[in-house]
Amino acid sequence: MQSLNTQLFHPYQTKIQKAQAAFEYIRDEISHLRDIQGTRVTRKASDVIKYREGICYAKSNVLAALLCSQGIPAGYCYQRLMIFDTPEKGYSIHALNAVFLKEVNKWVRLDARGNKPGIDAQFQFMKKSCLFRFSQNMMKRIILSFM
Repeated sequence: MQSLNTQLFHPYQTKIQKAQAAFEYIRDEISHLRDIQGTRVTRKASDVIKYREGICYAKSNVLAALLCSQGIPAGYCYQRLMIFDTPEKGYSIHALNAVFLKEVNKWVRLDARGNKPGIDAQFQFMKKSCLFRFSQNMMKRIILSFM
């Protein structure tokens, strides 16, 4: 983790720049297990960094650790997503981060899940953003937001 901190962060960066650097690294350099059809389940942050793969929980764990190491308060948010056409058939839980950016004096959600067709994860702190949208017509996903 220390070598990654050295790689990503510099003393002259603002907290927002540090948060963006960490977010973009996790989004772009750590593959989501489902996207690569991976079978390794990484639990520890060091394993996620070593193998460069993990599910959303693992990716959000590393992002929180990186940000907290830089004095940026960070935690976790969860979204309940329908995986079939009705809630009774099942759902999954998606993990992302909540980060306090002192420069703008607010908590923001950051979802470093990773980009793929239909998903465009960007570092946005001036407006609310969720990767998974609620679709009233198709009822594909239900999002419970804690922010």
